Amino acid sequence: MKFIFLMVLFLFSVQAETQLKIKNARYSDVDETGFKKMDLLADEARFYGQDIKLTKYTLNIYQKKGTPILIKSPSCLYDQGAQKIKSTEKVSITFNEGKIDGVGYDVAVNDQNIRIRSQVKAVFKVSKQEKKKETKK
Repeated sequence: MKFIFLMVLFLFSVQAETQLKIKNARYSDVDETGFKKMDLLADEARFYGQDIKLTKYTLNIYQKKGTPILIKSPSCLYDQGAQKIKSTEKVSITFNEGKIDGVGYDVAVNDQNIRIRSQVKAVFKVSKQEKKKETKK
């Protein structure tokens, strides 16, 4: 009985140590029309069942009109089943109209919704049209 317990414990520890790890992970998502919706680049991706831990990653979300939205963070945990991303790390979101930085974030992938938990700093660019309006006043 003791041997069986030790064998099960050994197999469990071997399985835990051999989780799938991918260095320089790359993933792209293309819709049915061939439009590239996103690119994900990560220094490392570790798979833990339904969860994926991404390290030093960049996510480019492409739009049919306008420039891509760029999200960068040191790490996050992606729950594939719930389609949610969570992190306590810093996040930087850059887009055509400006930039938003913060610490800690949650992303509802299906809803395309992101919530930054704290230390939020947003800087928005003023368009040339807005500048012209301001100078006319």
